[in-house]
Amino acid sequence: MKTLIVCVYMPYRGYSTSTDDFCGIVDELFEIASKYRNSHYILIGGDLNIVQAFDRKRSYLNNFIDEFELEFSCVGSIFFHPSGESESEIDYFLTTKSDSFLYKKKEIFPVVSNVSDLVLILATIKLELTDKLSNDTKSTKTSTVANVKWENLDKQAYAELVASKLDKEVTDKTMSIEKASTEICNIMRDVAIEVQYKEVKLQLLEQY
Repeated sequence: MKTLIVCVYMPYRGYSTSTDDFCGIVDELFEIASKYRNSHYILIGGDLNIVQAFDRKRSYLNNFIDEFELEFSCVGSIFFHPSGESESEIDYFLTTKSDSFLYKKKEIFPVVSNVSDLVLILATIKLELTDKLSNDTKSTKTSTVANVKWENLDKQAYAELVASKLDKEVTDKTMSIEKASTEICNIMRDVAIEVQYKEVKLQLLEQY
């Protein structure tokens, strides 16, 4: 199965419509999870901005977790005073319940510091990666990207040449997103090298 990864930052507590906004985002997550529940493992991570006490937001989230049979567990406090005193737990992972997906249980990823007030949480999942390329990708030429000194580049000449080439070369509206993105990146790279080469050549000519 494929994997769906969603990063969330839920509304903070304290303003008048925070609960309604929270429930609205859960509704959006419900729509996303409904679409991919049968074809993807689900991993949702981020700052959920919930409290352990049972309230409307927690109830709404629990209904979502139960509907999609997600695993939700506390990993411990991740917000600390610089002195090291534990303060609160705000970041969580919601994951598909499957031993073939979650390789290692969620854990706090240590950050050695006496000033940072947040530590990261870590979840390791199993992914099967392949080197299979689409026909569009296979047909695209690849090459080593030259080091461009952007601070010395003529930005106006670069922008004008990029715009000109995009108008001429990226005109097929049926082109796949993958191919269009690759074409645009290649144009930006090639133009940068071309403009830089012209500037170097001009500097050499001025020396003689």
